[in-house]
Amino acid sequence: MCKVIDVNRTCKVTKQGGIMSFTALVVVGNGEGVCGHATGKGKDVQQAVEKAYQKACRSLVHIERFENYTVYHAARAKYKKTYIKIFPMKKYEGLRVNQIVEAICDCAGITDLSAKVIGSHHPMNTVRVTFEALEKIQSPIDIAQSRGMSIYKLD
Repeated sequence: MCKVIDVNRTCKVTKQGGIMSFTALVVVGNGEGVCGHATGKGKDVQQAVEKAYQKACRSLVHIERFENYTVYHAARAKYKKTYIKIFPMKKYEGLRVNQIVEAICDCAGITDLSAKVIGSHHPMNTVRVTFEALEKIQSPIDIAQSRGMSIYKLD
């Protein structure tokens, strides 16, 4: 699954005229907790998207999901002037997030989530801060192992 988040066009002015260049920001994922992001540059949009897709496939991360639909706990993250707060939601409540975070959640396979982006809403910063927050999420098993404890399941 590949979603194009943002495409920027730049123009370098020379004696012969303007030389156009494009930058694409792409998020990829398999819909089962593995996703990544990257940027790519090229002389046209398709070339930039293809380069970004190839780079994103090399930088995949695993995101912990609770019962394959939401996150285990609330999380916060900050990148430059962008802050994000992520909250788990009950099943079938849907995504209450902005478009960029929604694309990331679709690629990661998260169907129920609430998130608030505070500060700068620049697409690159929003993608980075969202991935930072999602990578902070730990399952109860991970937390127990880091503390040297074990988990008992109550019936």
